[in-house]
Amino acid sequence: MPNTLYIITIRKVAGLSCQLIIYKTEWSWPATYSALMPSQIFQDTDPPFVRKVYPAKGGNFHYKDVRTISVIVDDYLSGISSDEQTMSMKLDGEPVRYAYQPLKKELYYYLPTPLNAGEHTMEYSLSDQAGNQVSGSTTFRVN
Repeated sequence: MPNTLYIITIRKVAGLSCQLIIYKTEWSWPATYSALMPSQIFQDTDPPFVRKVYPAKGGNFHYKDVRTISVIVDDYLSGISSDEQTMSMKLDGEPVRYAYQPLKKELYYYLPTPLNAGEHTMEYSLSDQAGNQVSGSTTFRVN
């Protein structure tokens, strides 16, 4: 009985976008299959989107409750770029030594010491593999 195998190729086009080419191959056992034929082409022009930011914008937090700052993002087509050149995170205007967890799609920073009481701002920026960027900030209070 024939099955369908999809071979997916992702490549940058002019450094700005990404094409996803899906090839449909008919095969059966023992191995016989037809020539590769392109069936669909998508161009990724949409930036990644933010699923969650912590601490939340406008929130008030006890200093013991803020041990990390983080942003979780996602992208429907080309995926989040794990290249550090395409990411940044700042706390109160200063760059921090963040980490990126690709399975969770989370950019985060563990605070080495508790934040001082007062207002704080986290800024972040990430890109997908097609070069589309999402950036934002959140301001929160610690008491």
